[in-house]
Amino acid sequence: MKVVPVAELDAFVADLKARGCELADTEFLTTIVWLVNADGVEVYDDSRKQLHALGARATLVDGRVVERSDIASVFSWASDRYTHRGIKAALRSGEEVELVTEISFAATGDPTYNRNDLLFDSGWCTTLGRALATWAGTTYEDKI
Repeated sequence: MKVVPVAELDAFVADLKARGCELADTEFLTTIVWLVNADGVEVYDDSRKQLHALGARATLVDGRVVERSDIASVFSWASDRYTHRGIKAALRSGEEVELVTEISFAATGDPTYNRNDLLFDSGWCTTLGRALATWAGTTYEDKI
């Protein structure tokens, strides 16, 4: 592993990009990784690509294609039991579609798990949700 001094980081990243390497983002306590570039956003978990949102359309994990122009807004959400969380798009038709999801059973295995824990564990939803809203040219709302 190479440790890059902060003063050299921009030059190091520019060199990697010139060689065709992209810089991915993630956050602590999630297996979700995303790549934001000029054309859109690609999202992966530890076993598959969950979302391919590039250009004018997004391909969901089940193969469904959603046109960017059909997306009215993007929001993050979590289930009442805190085990299922992610990012959805509200379509202009009124339908809501899951863009990226994560399931964690930490809340069911820990009787002290509370909303503060959920907010800590789901921080990635806000960061990625904003990136997806920017790609879609729409608003983002945190509903967690």
